[in-house]
Amino acid sequence: VQHRHVDDDLDPVVDQLYCISKDRTGTDCPVPPTCSAGPQFCETVMHAGLTPYDTIGVTASAKNILTVGATDAFDTAIPFSSRGPAKDGRVKPDLVARGFNVLSTVPTNSYARLNGTSMSSPSVTGVTAIVTEQWHRTFGGAQPGPMTLKALLIAGARDLGNPGPDYTYGFGFVNAKAAVDLILADGGKGTRIRGGSLAEGQSFEMPIRVTTAQNLRVVLQWLDPEIAYLGDDDLAAVALVNDLDVKVIDPAGNTVLPYVLDKVNYTANATRGVNKIDNTEEVEIANATPGIYRVVATAAKINDRSPQPFVLVANADAAPPCTDFTEPNESASAAYGDIAAASPLFAAICSATDVDFFRFSATKSGDVSVTVTATGDTALRVTLTRVGGSSQTVDVPVGSSRTVTISGTPASGNAPAPFTVKVEAAGTVGIGGTYTLTPSYGTTAPPRRRTVRQ
Repeated sequence: VQHRHVDDDLDPVVDQLYCISKDRTGTDCPVPPTCSAGPQFCETVMHAGLTPYDTIGVTASAKNILTVGATDAFDTAIPFSSRGPAKDGRVKPDLVARGFNVLSTVPTNSYARLNGTSMSSPSVTGVTAIVTEQWHRTFGGAQPGPMTLKALLIAGARDLGNPGPDYTYGFGFVNAKAAVDLILADGGKGTRIRGGSLAEGQSFEMPIRVTTAQNLRVVLQWLDPEIAYLGDDDLAAVALVNDLDVKVIDPAGNTVLPYVLDKVNYTANATRGVNKIDNTEEVEIANATPGIYRVVATAAKINDRSPQPFVLVANADAAPPCTDFTEPNESASAAYGDIAAASPLFAAICSATDVDFFRFSATKSGDVSVTVTATGDTALRVTLTRVGGSSQTVDVPVGSSRTVTISGTPASGNAPAPFTVKVEAAGTVGIGGTYTLTPSYGTTAPPRRRTVRQ
């Protein structure tokens, strides 16, 4: 049976004539002109090898380009739109756009409705031009660069198909407004878009602040050095040269890793893990609660052209630095002090792992207490300890004050009785973990000196 295949526009490829093998061996098809020459044109079944997946060509599988798939008006991938993965398992396509029944210009000064990825790709090109124009306006005429454009389009994409990236819709449907809004929200201040360079073993940290519950998305993008293409047998080799990794640490100290796909189980949902394949990494946290999140990018392996430039894009603002003049005081041996009685001290818990220590000495018998007010949005736990003696602990709710006391602590004569105070988070660290701490303890007044007039 003679037949022809079609291209992305659903037009027949006229210079390729396929036949179906009668004995299903793929070796008994007629010679040209009945069938085109070559075993690939003698199919054992109709359209052999043209499965819905692994159909993206070599050029479209390149690491640093935007590969675009096509959908219909109902956001469904069209059968002629090629699917990933790339041979080494990378996410392809990167994005999708409408490519069916699209009104566009045609030769002879006219318009027509056409189909194909040759329609969806120009749509993404137009969106890229819009994003570039907004970048020029926001950044004083500067060029965004290809990796920044790719990161913005992916960070702003509308998810389709399986949750997260997949081998049909990539990172989602291109969304011009969302990509432009990321630039506008950044305002040229680096609050949502950060760039840098990393040598092997180096890390870059970007704290971001979530003010209301939202779907948090972070994209790490870099232009990976090219590799030589050694033919079809080389396609399955890992194409990644420089390996950067991204993770997000939530306010409770939990680490959230980026999406990873399985090229064998190509229809399965993305999972979380260390991505060693793609030079685009995406972390998403659904319904992220308010608080400070730490975005950490690390250069796991740099094989060429160190340091490796990168860009990070997040859909939440960078957090202002947490200021605490009593730092560093993360241990009893490094405690801040001596703090004076009845003098309020202003400090802050800046992360889930942050712990503050303070010290003072009572020189008079009596009760010793510490009052803490949680002025920020982080509940606190306060532990008062007499060094070498007893301890008492109290939890301080947000917006409240609590006092912790050790009763009847006699000083030995006038020898000072040393105390430490430990302050830590009693739950999720919010946007601001500020607090005031006021100790109360007795002191013995130094003896007055009498002067003798001569």
